[in-house]
Amino acid sequence: MKDTEGHGFHNEENRFDFYNAMEKFLDQHIGSGYKAAAEEPRKAA
Repeated sequence: MKDTEGHGFHNEENRFDFYNAMEKFLDQHIGSGYKAAAEEPRKAA
């Protein structure tokens, strides 16, 4: 919680801080989860 905010994050700088902290937390605890999509082989016509 930021001193300049009430309920929620209305200040843009505070939102960036929040989302950066959330991204770091999620990456540490569940990983990025990103996997490149496997390319499906094309079927001959």
